[in-house]
Amino acid sequence: MNVNCLVGLLSAYSNRTDLLYDLQEVRRKLGQVSKADEADRQSVCSTNAVARRRMCVAEQLGAKAVDQLVADFMAGTTRQALANRHKVSVSSVARLLRQDRQQRRQAS
Repeated sequence: MNVNCLVGLLSAYSNRTDLLYDLQEVRRKLGQVSKADEADRQSVCSTNAVARRRMCVAEQLGAKAVDQLVADFMAGTTRQALANRHKVSVSSVARLLRQDRQQRRQAS
């Protein structure tokens, strides 16, 4: 927290000792949480990136499901309905459709 901000906040509450005590207690607890968060952080370089890599949506769904998603879209199913059905975001559906369209263009 910015020191000037904290000083201004404390001075605003200095006439109300009941509120000042509560404010100091909250500040103390926030400091403890902040220190605990810093202890839990790890360097990106120290973790096994391959093991923790998130699967892309196409890998999650599988080739068969992606092909079905594209076919359903071509048949008139909306992006929102496809996203709900496959439990992915609408932007992920749009990305899969765009990738499929690019692959079709390159193949022809």
